[in-house]
Amino acid sequence: MKWKRLKKKEFKFSEEEVLNVLKRHGLEKTDVRNDQMYGLRMGYGVFINDFIPTKQGAQVEKYDARLRITAEGTGNNRILKTDFDFKQHKLIIGDSIFGNEMTPAMKSTLLKEGFLVLAKGTREIKEGADKGLRVEIKGPIMLAVDTELNKLAIGYLDKFEPKKILKGTKLSEEQHAALKRGEAILLSVKGKENIVRFNPTLKNISFWDHKAMEEFKAKLSKVPVETEAEKIERINRINKIRAEKEAQNQNQKNPKPDMPVEKVPGDTLQQNEKNQKKGKSI
Repeated sequence: MKWKRLKKKEFKFSEEEVLNVLKRHGLEKTDVRNDQMYGLRMGYGVFINDFIPTKQGAQVEKYDARLRITAEGTGNNRILKTDFDFKQHKLIIGDSIFGNEMTPAMKSTLLKEGFLVLAKGTREIKEGADKGLRVEIKGPIMLAVDTELNKLAIGYLDKFEPKKILKGTKLSEEQHAALKRGEAILLSVKGKENIVRFNPTLKNISFWDHKAMEEFKAKLSKVPVETEAEKIERINRINKIRAEKEAQNQNQKNPKPDMPVEKVPGDTLQQNEKNQKKGKSI
């Protein structure tokens, strides 16, 4: 059954507001495509090349990142802010995710299909009296490969409630339940068969016709993945930084006593202090 679209989507931000935000990050109107401008005005996350998060004197570093504009306040008091998520050099798939052992088969599915649903999971409490304890996560967890940022996107399916009407087509109870479980369904959209499923990267439903799915799989195959040797090197580097930080904290807790200033007979206090700084002994 077909349903008429109720109303046209309204922009959250004007083009002028978006351009003012972009200028703060070294970008002009000519640096963004029309579809990127549309996404920014709607408040969506948009992938931008050569993005400048901050300017520090003459040092200007450019990054690839997904940019999203947010607002605080209303009317003339509204303040626009930018959230950005930086692109990683390589995709990292841990040996354990949310307490689930990531077997070779699970990693393979994630890299070939781009999506993986974990039936359950746990997370570690980072703060407070229960710091270090692991608690159960409610509902299934969906993983997706973000082909733009080379990262894993996370979706909590217990918080996801699919609409019952998509692109003018009313879903059956079976289709609605499948989407809720993180599964893909087939749906006819404008005469074309589409693969439809929840996409954690966008935190929303995605539609792929045959051509779009081929393009997605092509991007997926080009995502650089961290090798075992690179993983070992990364872990060693992290452990070294942690050890140095712990040693620094320990030194701050137990500082070395100041060396006493001993007066040299027949010398002035000023000269004596100079001798002490130079390490001269009496």
